[in-house]
Amino acid sequence: MDTKHLTAFLTVAELGSVTRAAEVLHLIQSSVTRQIQALEQELGVTLFDRTPGGMVLTRAGAIMVDRSRRALDELGRARLDITPLPDTPSEIVTVGLLDSLAEVVGVTLISAVHRHGPPVDLRMITGDARRLHRDAMRGYLDLCLTTEITGTMGLRVSPLAAEPLWVVAPAAAGLRAQSPISLREVVGNRLVMLPPGTALRSSLDRVGFASSGPRIAATTSSHHVLRQLVAAGVGWTILPLITVAGDLATGKLSAAPLRDPAITRRIVLMTSPAHETRIAAQRIAQLLTGVVHREIQDGRWPSAYSVGDGVLGNPVLATEGDG
Repeated sequence: MDTKHLTAFLTVAELGSVTRAAEVLHLIQSSVTRQIQALEQELGVTLFDRTPGGMVLTRAGAIMVDRSRRALDELGRARLDITPLPDTPSEIVTVGLLDSLAEVVGVTLISAVHRHGPPVDLRMITGDARRLHRDAMRGYLDLCLTTEITGTMGLRVSPLAAEPLWVVAPAAAGLRAQSPISLREVVGNRLVMLPPGTALRSSLDRVGFASSGPRIAATTSSHHVLRQLVAAGVGWTILPLITVAGDLATGKLSAAPLRDPAITRRIVLMTSPAHETRIAAQRIAQLLTGVVHREIQDGRWPSAYSVGDGVLGNPVLATEGDG
């Protein structure tokens, strides 16, 4: 199996677009398409549903994402162990980030490591809360920034931030930050949502979303595609504000806080005691903690606030609040 095919596949899966993947990989679109098709041919399955809103992973594709990331990561570690290059960091630190935080927090973290060190090969994995939690439990991640989730035995969990969920709609809907929207009002509209089983959907279902008879027009695991579908008028959705802040600033979308009930997700740093002894992992954890608090303080993480253990406001707390 060609690692170039896996790299192209993972890039398209994370960005939800062949065009954007080609830009990131510095390839032409047809080359990326050929690599995806070659991988699908080799596996004998379809990895993506090609939709007007972008590339959406099939069930087989979602399974392949998990395996491909691990395979490429292990190959990278093996290469460094066998033939370390001159002036190349000899230690790999693998960080997991929620999809919704990757753009704001991930870019800032990589920039901080580039400027201040430590000299490591920093690997960044993005996904939903359940996937990151599973990978952290299995030891595939040195640390991860995710939402609080049940069943974290064996992991150290440090609360860092909290933020409410928002209702997101097309710009024409005219939602405003000063006028919260109830869950009952939301389900009266056609919706596009993250899939059942993701942490965000589970947090909504616990407060009656599924039983309220929502009209769901489409589901996708890609935050990028979800935003495009809302902007195109396919339906409304519910997301943390950080996911759509850029689209709100450019007037593509409108949004309002969710109320009745208000739901707040808590962001935590998960680390494995087995990895905490590594100096490089400790340093990255310190940098990541500082990045989170700085992004909130400087207003680049809208509606979030820093927290410590047990410091939360009155809204219903979604302990599994991200998809």
